[in-house]
Amino acid sequence: MLLVGTLTAIADHLLVYLASLLLAGGMGIGVNYIFLRRYVSGLMFLQISFVFNTAIILFGWASGALSLYRVAHFFFYQLTAVIGIYWVYRRILRNRAWIFERLRQLNVTAVSVLLVAFNLALVGLFFCFVVQNEGASRIEFMAEGWFSFCRPLMSILTPLSFLLPLYLLDCGYRWLPLSILASSVMSNIASGSKASFVFGVIGALLLYQDLKGARLVIPRALGLFLFVAMALSAVFALERLDVNLLALAERFIRFGESTILVYYAEDPSVAASGVSTLAKVHRGAAKLLGDGSAADIDTAFGFALNREDNGANDFTGPNAQISSYMRCNYSGWENLIGLASIFGYLAVVTWFVEYCVHRQGARGVLLLPFAVASLNGFLQDYYQGMSDVTLMLAAILLLAWIGVTTLACRGVSIVHEPA
Repeated sequence: MLLVGTLTAIADHLLVYLASLLLAGGMGIGVNYIFLRRYVSGLMFLQISFVFNTAIILFGWASGALSLYRVAHFFFYQLTAVIGIYWVYRRILRNRAWIFERLRQLNVTAVSVLLVAFNLALVGLFFCFVVQNEGASRIEFMAEGWFSFCRPLMSILTPLSFLLPLYLLDCGYRWLPLSILASSVMSNIASGSKASFVFGVIGALLLYQDLKGARLVIPRALGLFLFVAMALSAVFALERLDVNLLALAERFIRFGESTILVYYAEDPSVAASGVSTLAKVHRGAAKLLGDGSAADIDTAFGFALNREDNGANDFTGPNAQISSYMRCNYSGWENLIGLASIFGYLAVVTWFVEYCVHRQGARGVLLLPFAVASLNGFLQDYYQGMSDVTLMLAAILLLAWIGVTTLACRGVSIVHEPA
């Protein structure tokens, strides 16, 4: 198997990989510093994705497993997406004063109750489908049609559950933010995730500090308590899933799993065989229009790669990392379609932030963590980015329809006013 063989090669040439990782880390930090004048930012997850995927490519080049063309292809798409994402993120940070003004207008008690209730509902959902099924793959039931009704709420409220508590702590609140954080961690652990809430908390902290332009100010004792509580929760989550330090290190290397399965493969396009162009651009839209290749779950990018490598679809597989996805699905002039989908995503996020966040008062600011989380994850998961685009376009169209309807009603009322 290609994945196992590459991981074995990394173990056998660990110093080469570590040198590649060090160089990739310098590149990730350097890109962030060029755009934001700091070494790490609210786009921390993007930086991690960039570093570990780039390390796989540099290792392959150093070991002679990858040609210069494949290395150039990876960096072309990787840097195109990264530069675009940082451009959008900088536009968001320019409105930091407006964002804090709107945060002060929120009914924080009502929003906090909503977030705690949402997280506890997720705990119940995951308990039924994951915990009681002895840790069955959460991806399997998340691929069911009914779960698509839950996904929009999760996309919006999960990142908000990490960012809002930090604002409340900074404002002097205690029980409200701690309740939100506790319920968020419980939900994450129940989902069977390998302590991914650590990324959520640290990423939200860095985003908040980017917005504030200064560090979060809380009492030292409270900061220590939160650190110990998060660390113990992470240890519990990993221990419950029997994940040791070696497995955790391999998990980070597997950020580049799709990069291995595509760029190291003799034929990178095998996993995309039989998938229509529309399904490659937006799988959800193709499925809605009755596209058979989109309706077949075996053709989903990660599942297809895993099937090619292991011989069967066991409902596990890598995310649709942006460079790997483009390499697998497009060749020649078809790359223009891939580039158009990246620029289209960035344009929709920009419009969403402008019309649904900045122009909707205090309610709009609740959508900001979702937009930033989408930017953070797009490099690692093209599918999630397209899912977010669907939700953003739906929100934009809904607001446009409400605006037109409101305007029409006002016009009718003016016409019928007595002279």
